[in-house]
Amino acid sequence: MEGDQDVLYVIGSKEHLFTPNSIGDFKVGKSTLRSLEQRFRSIQTGNPNSLTIYVKIPFNNKRMENICHKELRKNKHRGVVKKRGEWFRGDLKVILDIIHRAVSMYDIRKELISKCVR
Repeated sequence: MEGDQDVLYVIGSKEHLFTPNSIGDFKVGKSTLRSLEQRFRSIQTGNPNSLTIYVKIPFNNKRMENICHKELRKNKHRGVVKKRGEWFRGDLKVILDIIHRAVSMYDIRKELISKCVR
């Protein structure tokens, strides 16, 4: 079922829609497509900034979230810093590039369910 599909997501402040090369904090996590909206509302409740979901990428590799977190941690030279838990600080464009590259290398499903339009 499509709603039960695992997706990797990136959530961050809406301000990065308009200034994509600015540095910010982004949550990189996994959820099912069905429960992502509830997850998003929960994250928004504890955050003073107005948030948005930047990407939802379906995946089949059950380790995909861990792989992406590891790849992000390996990119300090590109300005990506692990904050706390699933939160990373860096340039949105760089973070999305690292995640898309990791998914294309380590997962068999490459289609993008949705992408925020800039």
